Amino acid sequence: MADWSSGYVTDVTYIPGYYQELSPAIIRFCLLIQQLTPPPAEEFNYCELGFGQGLSLNLHAAASPGAFAGTDFNSEQAAFAARLAGAAGSDLAVCDDSFEDFSRRDLPQFDYIALHGIWSWINDANRRQIVEFANKRLKRGGAFYVSYNCYPGLAAIEPMRKLFMLHGRRLGEGVSSLERIQGALEFTERIFQAGPHYFHSSGNVGARFEALKNASPRYLAHEYFNANWDIMYFSDVAEMLAGARLNFAASAVPHESVKGLGMSDEAREYLNKVADPFLYQQLYDYFVNRAFRKDIYVRGALPLGEAAYRERMLAQRFILTREPAGIDMTLKVGMGTASFLEEIYRPAVAALAEDGHSPKGLEELRERLGGKLDYSQLLSVCINLMGVGVILPCQTPEAAERCRATARALNAAICRLAGTRDDLRCLASPVTGVGVAVSRMDQLVLDAASSGNEVAPYLLRTLQAGNIAIMKNGRNAENEAEAKHFLEEFLADFHQKRETILKSLGIA
Repeated sequence: MADWSSGYVTDVTYIPGYYQELSPAIIRFCLLIQQLTPPPAEEFNYCELGFGQGLSLNLHAAASPGAFAGTDFNSEQAAFAARLAGAAGSDLAVCDDSFEDFSRRDLPQFDYIALHGIWSWINDANRRQIVEFANKRLKRGGAFYVSYNCYPGLAAIEPMRKLFMLHGRRLGEGVSSLERIQGALEFTERIFQAGPHYFHSSGNVGARFEALKNASPRYLAHEYFNANWDIMYFSDVAEMLAGARLNFAASAVPHESVKGLGMSDEAREYLNKVADPFLYQQLYDYFVNRAFRKDIYVRGALPLGEAAYRERMLAQRFILTREPAGIDMTLKVGMGTASFLEEIYRPAVAALAEDGHSPKGLEELRERLGGKLDYSQLLSVCINLMGVGVILPCQTPEAAERCRATARALNAAICRLAGTRDDLRCLASPVTGVGVAVSRMDQLVLDAASSGNEVAPYLLRTLQAGNIAIMKNGRNAENEAEAKHFLEEFLADFHQKRETILKSLGIA
């Protein structure tokens, strides 16, 4: 492997995943929940370090009224990210620098600096580069988002990953990363089949290994096969980031702001007595056996007074991103599962669905629910529904309008690719500033509509040209007539259930 890679896998590109926690809109909302002044919602500067394929970076740049920049030293990944940015016409500067070289560029001061996962896959020297970059480039009051593998949840997995790397060093020299991964999985499986105590007695190692066997090799290459794979405690990361004058401010998972959610009575009682927020975070990880953290730090956080906080929250609108029918009112959180009261949450979801899923603020929701819930109760409902994954906070109408053209252009470019690839399953919503999951089939419908094609014949031609199965309920169409019938039913379902939602999100 080339020395410039610092042990990072470079011969296999990463999967183009989407991570909404990187969104400046989500970061702002999570800080607002904590009654902290968030960075600006418009005319801001945002930077993502180690952006992978750049899908998140592009979606956020196209759907947000700010200036974006980012670097990923895999040139192939950076080239794809730049291609999307060019199609969108967004204010996004894409680089393929190392962190050290990127820091030497003529860059602005940033309101947001973000990185997803990369913290765990790089060496100490590169982590110090990131800390120094944040120290020099993050504005006062700016937000720093970082996610990483953590103890104690991954402690049981660490020896298994050691087996992967041991195979690579002793038996996997001179082969590609993909061949090395396959060899390591087979090597580890043979060991586990021989019945070592570790396999049976350490946490969920067996289930985790079975899941890894079925995972994408591109995912495994970057998640487990870099030379560096460091698990860290929250307290250690927080102390490192203190060197850039950063203090922990919030989880980037909104429902984690609801203390005690999904916890046993004993755990809730104990944690409620922990006044030190630093200590609370570390102890919470032990109680839930957390394996991955998503944290927001701030340089010089300014608390919001009660009046200013209430004013901002009342101005915040929310949008329902799913059909009400079939929404599961449970949430895996904390030490188990939280079940939400149907008599409260179902009417709230129904109210959010009214008027074609139009965005609604807390006051409007309260009126639609007949005043049965007060402001704080409604906010808790919305935060928990975000956890369920069915609503998002919205930008102002003015911000949404500013981003509509770039979001439309990026979405059109992604939808055009849907005929030949199935791994770009998100589109940009200017209404929220966040990427929204949209299936490949729905993307093809949007592509047909935007290009002036008759939708059903276009779908049939595209799917047949790509040798893509036309299915219903897991069964392949047996002939063209049945394929056309399946597509007609699919389109009817799209127009009835999903089109209205996509229009309300500014996507369709």
